[in-house]
Amino acid sequence: MEKFNPTSEMIQSAKSVFMTMAMVETIKPIVKGYVREILAKHQFHIAQEWIDKGDEDRIILDPNQSYLLGDNDFAVYLAETNEAREKAGLKVDNPEFCPLLVAEDLQSRAENVLIDTMESITNFNQKEIALYGENRKKFLDLTLRLLAPFIKNN
Repeated sequence: MEKFNPTSEMIQSAKSVFMTMAMVETIKPIVKGYVREILAKHQFHIAQEWIDKGDEDRIILDPNQSYLLGDNDFAVYLAETNEAREKAGLKVDNPEFCPLLVAEDLQSRAENVLIDTMESITNFNQKEIALYGENRKKFLDLTLRLLAPFIKNN
């Protein structure tokens, strides 16, 4: 390759990834903060159905384990996270959506567009990159480093 000259679509795709990355990094500490606070406040135990399946009873403090909550506890958790989301000024299309998960989904979609946009250069599309797991992150990092100098502040 003599001199790399990205298309406007490549540049715009990279810009979209950078923007969604910034969105995730801005939202993450807010959401993680209020979710952990709610879980710590209530000291919810895992639902009996999980104990019946062999899990040990424990208090749920990790937001990634909220699926272990019983229906009543989850209703309280959801209501309070929705209230905290509103107080934080985070907007979502559906009140049942988590703003962090929405932002992470947008980032993943932007990354897929970037990967596919770069296919003429890399000979990989996002489905192929998905097969390589950990290398996806490395691939995206290298691609963004390649395109970053071409992105202008507008």
